[in-house]
Amino acid sequence: MSVQAQSRTIDQLNLGFDCAQPDIYRSIKYLNMKLFMKILGIAILIAIGVGFYFRLHDDFLTGDRIIGIAVLVSAFILMPIFLVVRWRGKKLKDYTLSEENMKKMRENGID
Repeated sequence: MSVQAQSRTIDQLNLGFDCAQPDIYRSIKYLNMKLFMKILGIAILIAIGVGFYFRLHDDFLTGDRIIGIAVLVSAFILMPIFLVVRWRGKKLKDYTLSEENMKKMRENGID
């Protein structure tokens, strides 16, 4: 079996790495990620609320731990997932200040 035939066989397994997937599959994955982000965000807000509840009832150590874990989860799990979902399919070149983009801005009257 040649290398090309092996790569076709791997692509046919549909492991999520195939770029030729129909758009419906991509949109379903996108919606699933958005739903996951919403659920995770709500869970983080609930955890922060529970942490402050513990702090109000004289259990400062447990409250601080719950709040700290919620903040860490939001920073190291929720934010990277959000960035990946929002930047998917966009070109970074369109958002950087290159000479070409500066020239377009000058032509449009934006200094």
